[in-house]
Amino acid sequence: MALAGTGAVAIWNDVREGLQRDTLEWHDREHIPERVGIPGFLRGRRFTRIEGSHAYFILYETADPGAAQSPAYFERLNNPSAWTVKANKAFLDTVRGICVVAASVGHGEGGCCLTLRLDPPEDQAAALDATLGALLPALLAEPGVVAAHLLVAQRAVSLVETTERIGRTPLRAPNRILMLEGHGPEELIAAWQAHLAAFGGERALHALQMSRAAGHRD
Repeated sequence: MALAGTGAVAIWNDVREGLQRDTLEWHDREHIPERVGIPGFLRGRRFTRIEGSHAYFILYETADPGAAQSPAYFERLNNPSAWTVKANKAFLDTVRGICVVAASVGHGEGGCCLTLRLDPPEDQAAALDATLGALLPALLAEPGVVAAHLLVAQRAVSLVETTERIGRTPLRAPNRILMLEGHGPEELIAAWQAHLAAFGGERALHALQMSRAAGHRD
């Protein structure tokens, strides 16, 4: 299905060897529930690597881009729990984007996703957005593809440092993100080959590991 709102927070990161289990417990039991408890945060999903440069891809869907710039969000970022402070030591090479959902189509949620990060020159970005947005229906029509999304990162706000980030490695921001959801890697790679391979960029494949929506009751 289409993403739940008009904003998103997209994150890729690695975790230090030997700390994966404890970090995932924190992420499952505290971090994702905390995030989707913030007003405007609608759903959090974590995917684990099938192929690509980062071990994890996390996507938070927000009602609008302002939800990830709100006082409630920054209150959590600047007042991390003791468990969060400990978990921070595990993270490596984080790429984080506060995003506008430029286009989103779909008729379901996939257990597998493909992300394609693109970094066009500023004078070519608008043309690329139009081209990629126009491709989404064709991507959705490919066998095994159930959703397709185009995200545009707001790079300045994506790189804001907060108390929660103390102890983590330097932050990087993406630019344009094309995301496909589908049945499995074979179907998503076939769709990428048919429509997206010529754009270049950094491609990764991920399997769904955790999903939690706002209002979930334990």
